[in-house]
Amino acid sequence: LQISPYRDDTQECGGATLTFMDVTPLRESEELLSLFIEHAPAALAMFDPDMRYLAASRRWREDFGLDEHELIGHGHYQIFPEIPERWKNVHRRALAGEVICCDEDYFERQDGTVQWERWEVRPWDQGDGELGGIVIFSEYITARKQAEQALVASQATLEAALASMNDSVFITDTEGQVVDFNEALASVHRYASKDECFQTM
Repeated sequence: LQISPYRDDTQECGGATLTFMDVTPLRESEELLSLFIEHAPAALAMFDPDMRYLAASRRWREDFGLDEHELIGHGHYQIFPEIPERWKNVHRRALAGEVICCDEDYFERQDGTVQWERWEVRPWDQGDGELGGIVIFSEYITARKQAEQALVASQATLEAALASMNDSVFITDTEGQVVDFNEALASVHRYASKDECFQTM
């Protein structure tokens, strides 16, 4: 609804002109977008040019422990004061129109815990070509990263155990192929290198 004063030929206010516009389609679009963001399977959040929250998915709130926080209208750096300068720089670049992705990155929280993420930052426009802000998509990969680190640690433990044994030891896969052995085995058979040993087994 828009109200404008109506003036006659003498410029006296003779009443008002009321202009009505049906905004139902617009409201339906906004509700649809809000529903999509809320229930998106990925963690995503939408920001204005000042990095204030416009929307955030349920997954975003869960992954970052924000269920008890009111986000809409609040600044991203207010919610996360520990955000590193390298990420702020990414946000500035995206606000200048760049799309930036990273397959593996870490986020150290204020309490010292480290979260690993895959993320993508994209600018969005308001439909008239004007920049509306940015959208951040994030995938929580901490469990995968911890599993990778545990595998590396167990491999190092196995190597140390093999190296400390005086008996000849070799390890095979399910098809009987040698996948590892210790120095004692190489020494007994007088192999010059592991490659030579692998070639004869």
